[in-house]
Amino acid sequence: MNFGTTRIGVHAGPAWVGNFGGSRFFDYTAYGDTINTAARLEAANKVLGTRNLRQRHGRGCTEKFRGRPSAT
Repeated sequence: MNFGTTRIGVHAGPAWVGNFGGSRFFDYTAYGDTINTAARLEAANKVLGTRNLRQRHGRGCTEKFRGRPSAT
């Protein structure tokens, strides 16, 4: 059984994370522009033929990152 390729999008920033919903139904999820950007990076992997993409977001978030830069 083929499950496909796992693709990852990474973006750092603020987000709302927790149980959201009402008294009858709630779901543990995350909301915010940070989450949307990470989802778009994840989808861009398919177009670029990569498996991991991260957004550069300030030097402090990426100075310890170990990996190769993607070709643009």
